[in-house]
Amino acid sequence: MATAPSPPRASRALLIAPLVLLALFALACSIAWLALRGEALRRLDDARAALAAQGYRLTWARRRVYGYPFRLDLAFAGAAAGEPTGWAASAPDLRAEAFVFAPGDWVIVAPEGLTVRRGAAAPALVARIARASLSHFAERPPRLDIEAEDVAFGPARASAPVALRSARTLLIDTRAGPNGQGALFVELDGARARLPGLLGRIVAGGDADFSAAIAFSRAAELAGRDWRAALRAWSAAGGVLELRDVKLQTSQSLLQATSNVLAIGPDGRLAGAIEAQLTPPSGPRSGSPPPRVRIDFVGGQTRLGPALIGPAPRVF
Repeated sequence: MATAPSPPRASRALLIAPLVLLALFALACSIAWLALRGEALRRLDDARAALAAQGYRLTWARRRVYGYPFRLDLAFAGAAAGEPTGWAASAPDLRAEAFVFAPGDWVIVAPEGLTVRRGAAAPALVARIARASLSHFAERPPRLDIEAEDVAFGPARASAPVALRSARTLLIDTRAGPNGQGALFVELDGARARLPGLLGRIVAGGDADFSAAIAFSRAAELAGRDWRAALRAWSAAGGVLELRDVKLQTSQSLLQATSNVLAIGPDGRLAGAIEAQLTPPSGPRSGSPPPRVRIDFVGGQTRLGPALIGPAPRVF
């Protein structure tokens, strides 16, 4: 009886080829990650030198880069950043992360807290934990999302009164819009404040939630050596802003405000008008809307109807 032929053996090259391809892929990933690591460190050092030439300060005690093979993680111990007018932020532990296939999208975390102060004064802001994401660097403004938890506020200057005391959560977002516009969103949840006049009576020592949606024109002109210089350049270029929706809400009352166009004068004070509407604790009367008032900022002064009630708010 004839013997059945043996099945052909697989070529050894075919068995080894996948392993070779895998090794080459791992080598390529390693080379690419090391190149990205070196580029990230080079750009970081270049940015620190460029900022130092403009009067900014960017320091850290130690830094480490890790995340191989698909992430680029930077960890800084004792990180601090300062700007020419004296404002500075510091964090004992700061971490930043981006995926290697999306190096323009960064997530930043300060897990041990964030402190902001001006000069040697007491901290103006202390957060238990802070997070941020930053992307779309070519847009103006870039896309920025900041979230801070358990925030305590202090005076911006040593002799300045403290109106805002604390908040459970602070949110700040920026977005670029059409036609050279930009948008700023600010939200405070569970805020405690000591405010003067009507605002103080609305808050009445309890918790309040605050939110503001602000649109501004000529976003590309909002640039300068420091924030005051940026606001001056933006104002001189004809930049204006619009309060789309501002709310101050407590368990008893709701204050809403909007504006058409607000500008900043050469003296740094607001110019324009705001319309505000207050819903009292008992609610609006049946069949009638809540009362509305108009507040005008003219010639550096604030007017409520014909009455002069004080100077206009100073922005810078």
